[in-house]
Amino acid sequence: MFENTFLKFSTTIAECTEQPIPINQMSDLAFFYPLTYTASGLVDVEGNYIADLASATQFYDGTTWFFIHYSGDVPSAAKALRCFRIRVVSGATYYYSQPLTYTQNVTETSILKYYSEKQVFGFPYDDDTFQNRIRLSLKIEKPQFPQQDEIYIDAMGVRRLLTSRVDKEYALETDYLSVEMHEKIIVALSHNFVFVNDEQLQRSGAYEIDYENELLSDCGEKLYKGTARMARNTTLLNLNC
Repeated sequence: MFENTFLKFSTTIAECTEQPIPINQMSDLAFFYPLTYTASGLVDVEGNYIADLASATQFYDGTTWFFIHYSGDVPSAAKALRCFRIRVVSGATYYYSQPLTYTQNVTETSILKYYSEKQVFGFPYDDDTFQNRIRLSLKIEKPQFPQQDEIYIDAMGVRRLLTSRVDKEYALETDYLSVEMHEKIIVALSHNFVFVNDEQLQRSGAYEIDYENELLSDCGEKLYKGTARMARNTTLLNLNC
């Protein structure tokens, strides 16, 4: 359940650390959780307790799942570590997330918020109540402004503008990520409502993975960059009629 969510939880901790997810505030994280949720805190990469978490901004019990939107700053003890994890207590069992890493360099990362108003991709949406949030190593930049004009020439030979449409498109580029992470980004960008750094955008072309250039992680996993075109959700119009 929720195989398309970015945050994964397991009762075991892998010997080789996965690529960490960047985080600047605990409020960067809002996600569906598929098990009983009793409490949560932060631990180091080996699973040793380091800090409690502030009360969640949003906490919903869906009977067979939970939705959690954290709040507050990243605790100082976690900021001091290279990586840390969320530990969720489900009944009497601990579940550990993949590593997170505190970042102050928010210009090299973006907040991705996405949701739909009905169930899609295995997420139990029913309106805009539940909005997934995650900070990722991706940027949107180099805006272009595609224009579409309709012009006619009157009886005096004067050119006159009938209509003008102006769009705005960004280039989205990720850092080197695993194929699994790219798949989750594609799913996120395919939702009905997508916001990057609070600007509503829609994917305007195929998301592409650059398999020609790869990087190996410390665990030997192949990593690639991904790119896409992202368009502003509204078109500026001039209708002279």
